[in-house]
Amino acid sequence: MQEQKATGFLLVVTRMTREREVYSAIKEDQRTVYAEPLLGDYEIIAKVEVSDGFSGLENYRKDINNNPGVLEAKLLTGIKF
Repeated sequence: MQEQKATGFLLVVTRMTREREVYSAIKEDQRTVYAEPLLGDYEIIAKVEVSDGFSGLENYRKDINNNPGVLEAKLLTGIKF
């Protein structure tokens, strides 16, 4: 049986001047599929895939939120049609 992965999208607000540091940390995380810097309300968006469901997505969000350069990290859970 094929392992079902949970997909989520993380929107990140960073502290001023810490964008690059946070972006690098997100890119280096094995759970990150891709990450892109943004201009606007959020500085970074990341696509995440984990094998342990919603709890794994929430753990990822908490890990990123613990970065001292992060002010806020919001998680949007992906669905499949």
